[in-house]
Amino acid sequence: MTNTQKEDSGTDTKVDIVTSSERRRRVLDPATLFSALALLVSFAALFVSLYETSILETQNRAAVWPYLQLTTSYGEDGWGIKISNRGVGPARVTSQFFSVNTKEVTDPLVTLKEIAGGDPGFGYNILYASDVSNSVLSPDIERRIFFLPWTDQTRPVIEKLTKAYLRASICYCSIFGDCWRAELNRPARRDDTCPKPED
Repeated sequence: MTNTQKEDSGTDTKVDIVTSSERRRRVLDPATLFSALALLVSFAALFVSLYETSILETQNRAAVWPYLQLTTSYGEDGWGIKISNRGVGPARVTSQFFSVNTKEVTDPLVTLKEIAGGDPGFGYNILYASDVSNSVLSPDIERRIFFLPWTDQTRPVIEKLTKAYLRASICYCSIFGDCWRAELNRPARRDDTCPKPED
């Protein structure tokens, strides 16, 4: 229902006065209700779509999750450090670091000479050392990155190595660019400071 008022100024001004019952009728208009319902359904569908996308992405990342372990190997054949991928996806190794008694190892043979206090009596014909930086390790793979077999020359060096302060760490990433740091005889941990792989 609409009423019309006249102003005292002499000019006729029409003012629509909407009653409460008419306001309710407009609010409850079927077209308005259907529009609001359609908007609500659209928001709900968008939320469900985003949620499903998030779940799918999490599942995809979990399906290719790499997990590297750095461990020391002390057996009948010798002593060394090995790396293994116990995850379900490939690991893209981006950096490798070793130190002995807080000094970084750049040349393993030079380090062994320092530990032995001179010429250890052997060279790379016996010593095995490998840098796995910029390589990809498949799931269930295990690889030696440092190894000394038992010989009369290596035995005293190995004994000193086992008593030294050894530190080793490797940065690696998944195919999605999530990165972790694996340290010697410690669980790998997420580390966003690791260098990203170069595509």
